[in-house]
Amino acid sequence: MAKSRIFKIVLIISLLINLMAIGFIGAQWFRHGHHKGGLGGMMFDRRAAMSTLDGSYRSTVHDIWHQRRDKIRGEIRNIIAHNHKLAELLSEDPLDEDAIAREYDNIVQYKRLAENTFFTTLLETAKSLSPDQRKAFFGEGFPRWSRWRHEKEENE
Repeated sequence: MAKSRIFKIVLIISLLINLMAIGFIGAQWFRHGHHKGGLGGMMFDRRAAMSTLDGSYRSTVHDIWHQRRDKIRGEIRNIIAHNHKLAELLSEDPLDEDAIAREYDNIVQYKRLAENTFFTTLLETAKSLSPDQRKAFFGEGFPRWSRWRHEKEENE
């Protein structure tokens, strides 16, 4: 009887852990899924925007984004590396406030560079498209959060 009870408890615990894991993975997918993207405060869903283009325009826009991909990846890697360094500095004893301030300034600098690269990419993309294509491309790429907010307000 004791073994049967232990197996039931283990089964219930296992099911609870699995449900928690599924919930966590689902939440991460939803949070980082198709509706969210971008750099910093600028949310842009490039894949959704690309779906509005066809043929040569899609190829042109792809080339524009591809040209800057390595640059922006490097800038993001620098942001991550400096974030790790900042975390180390903040956990040291005693605190070196000058080093912390310098590291924070580095992070701000790399974020600014990455956002400038992102903005330049958006501007170059806009220049390459006709007015109707720009409206569709950026309309699909940017307003996901505002559509969600608008739908949420209607439901309240």
